[in-house]
Amino acid sequence: MARVQFSTGRIEPTGRAFAAISKLHVDLLEESPGEIEVDFGLVSWADAHLASALRVVVDHSFARGQSLRFINIARDVSTILRKNGFFTNQLPDTYDTTIPWTHFAVDDGVEFAAFARKHLSRRGMPKMSASLRRKFFEGIDEVFANSSLHSRTNFPISVCGQYYPNKKKLAFVISDGGQGIRQSYVNWSNQDISAPDAINWAMQPQSTSRIGDIPGGLGLALIREFVSLNGGVLAVASDRGFWRQDGREIAMEGIRAPYPGTSIVLEIESDDKTLYDINQQISPNDIW
Repeated sequence: MARVQFSTGRIEPTGRAFAAISKLHVDLLEESPGEIEVDFGLVSWADAHLASALRVVVDHSFARGQSLRFINIARDVSTILRKNGFFTNQLPDTYDTTIPWTHFAVDDGVEFAAFARKHLSRRGMPKMSASLRRKFFEGIDEVFANSSLHSRTNFPISVCGQYYPNKKKLAFVISDGGQGIRQSYVNWSNQDISAPDAINWAMQPQSTSRIGDIPGGLGLALIREFVSLNGGVLAVASDRGFWRQDGREIAMEGIRAPYPGTSIVLEIESDDKTLYDINQQISPNDIW
């Protein structure tokens, strides 16, 4: 039986972790169909919400006729990934902190919207005015719509999250197994670009690769502004690029192996006591 090593100590929203997830994808590409052992012996921690990003690799593997068997998993890592449904032998979520891993078809926008509102309207979400809460969820919906519109994939969209009461953090991840932001930019502009630069371009307020008269909305522009005020994190991995916003600080880097799609990570600081409201309109074109 073939075996591949998952070569990271911690599964978290960093360039290093996404490089390891991407390398796992490339290593699996080199294997034939059949049963493959995935060795988690080096993994000491897994952020539960990153199950969404990891599942994209699993879906690609399944589509090639591979059956994955995860071995040498630390107890804490196994417990985390069993509670949110990443592994089939699921454990009960006794503390009600899990936003369970879920698949959505690209045209399941209504079902996704209901799921997001159910699981993000909970403890951990900072206080917002009714108008901002409505616009915030419209922004989350448009992140999903972007994955549906731009990924050009037959794979489902993978969604997961977690509330971390000790860390005072609420996290939510949307991942697709499609063509990636760089290829979307190339198709739209007929110009080449690096994967990190493509992500950075997509995150700018005036950037759009929408074709035709497709109305946009607040989208990522509102999410980015909220993160900058809240002190949270917005991270994007796509192809060979990784981009991360911590509060107002931006960093981006290349990763050696290509991530098979796009993963968008939102982490909200839940101990933020600010009451948020919306005081300006953002252009409908402010969405990639």
